[in-house]
Amino acid sequence: MRKIDCIVDEKLNATIEMFLINQVSKLSKVSISNIRHYEKLGLISGTKTEGVRKTEYIYYDQETIDRLELIEECRSVGMSIDEITSLIRVWYGQRISNYRRVQILKKQLLILKDKESKIQDVKNRVNLLLGEMEKFV
Repeated sequence: MRKIDCIVDEKLNATIEMFLINQVSKLSKVSISNIRHYEKLGLISGTKTEGVRKTEYIYYDQETIDRLELIEECRSVGMSIDEITSLIRVWYGQRISNYRRVQILKKQLLILKDKESKIQDVKNRVNLLLGEMEKFV
């Protein structure tokens, strides 16, 4: 997929690829409505820029796509929006001390281990039920 446009970040003296929401949706496999929802929650943000084409479109960069992929991975294992928000802050280094980052990541690991254990319990029950049902087939 080709990028929609490029802008020059004068602070970094670099060219940044920018994408429209429909392209971000295709690249990240996240629906447009979810992208807008995550933007309202502050998990991602786009840029309205006159430097691109003097339109009212919102443009997104590769970091946004990376964030969306992380959000979807977290959602797939049952993490809450609050948990994802904490992880995003840690992952992208938003004004949090290293000590606090470590504490948040350790907490997330414990939560994931607990969910993993619960999923294993359900799997065991389903296998047990399947074994019992197969006796009658």
